[in-house]
Amino acid sequence: MVSPQALWPGKGLWPLIIGGFTAIAGPVTTTLVVFNALLLVLSAILLQKATLLLSGKSPRWSMVIVFLSSSPFLLWGPSLLREALFWLGVALGVLALSYTSVHRYRSALLAVGLSALVLLGIRPDAGIVLMYGFVAMLIFLFGIVGHKRSLLRAVASSAVLLSLALSFPTAFEFARGGKVTGESIVVSADDLRNANTAFSGSSWCEPELSRESLATAVLSCALGNLPSTLFGPFHWEYGQEPIWYLAGVSTLHFLILCGFATYHLVISKGRRWPLLALLAVGAASMLMFSSILTNYGILIRFRAATEIMLIPLALSGALELLPRLKSSRRKLDSSETPKSV
Repeated sequence: MVSPQALWPGKGLWPLIIGGFTAIAGPVTTTLVVFNALLLVLSAILLQKATLLLSGKSPRWSMVIVFLSSSPFLLWGPSLLREALFWLGVALGVLALSYTSVHRYRSALLAVGLSALVLLGIRPDAGIVLMYGFVAMLIFLFGIVGHKRSLLRAVASSAVLLSLALSFPTAFEFARGGKVTGESIVVSADDLRNANTAFSGSSWCEPELSRESLATAVLSCALGNLPSTLFGPFHWEYGQEPIWYLAGVSTLHFLILCGFATYHLVISKGRRWPLLALLAVGAASMLMFSSILTNYGILIRFRAATEIMLIPLALSGALELLPRLKSSRRKLDSSETPKSV
């Protein structure tokens, strides 16, 4: 009897996509690079639409600047890797939650369905976590804090959310292609720490956690690695290789997005739930990445998925802050200009 893991080996559909390109165009790497570049542009367009839905402002050149200033987008977007397609799946999930801010739930359902297909088809293990996050937040926004609230809808939505939570461990193991335990997390994190660009210093992800439950191991490893995940590499970790400086620039880019996103959340009046939902999925992704990715070289590549979720919020904040700064500067200049007698 064929096991479910044999039918879904945890590698997704990327090998089939590569095989399809090879069958049609032959072993031409340029074709796949161009295809991924177009997918990256499509992601930018989707995020532009999401920003418009969330804030009423449509970023143009600012969106281009954000993508061109991101080292992960430039390095691994137009490449032979599957990152651009994975980021497209994340952008579709962001668009789905953004549609709820204008109560367009049918469009949100379509977008989250497409997001699930792409995420699960390209990177099932990480994709199942993000898909559950997007779907759970969509149900929460529609059934519990939506504009047409009712006790029956809230109870039904709560029951569905509980069912999602209970089914997640089984779904994750199926997508991963095998049973996942606390030992799996510790071993995976330890393997990545052997590379030249690994996190330095002590880690909470110790061998003793192998005997703990999956949730305990993930949370312990994530909290221990979170400072490096958010702020690293630190100055004492830098080596001579260019990857260290790329990682530093990537972290600076990430922190700037976090700052603008936080500013937008603080000044927003009304319709905050979709913003909080996006941040919740982004926080879940960072915990997932922090628990295993103890290597800066691979971390910045995966952390770009979290940046995709932050971009609409960050640009909304930037487009609100810059006019305010210009207005304050004009008032300051006019007050300092001496009046003629």
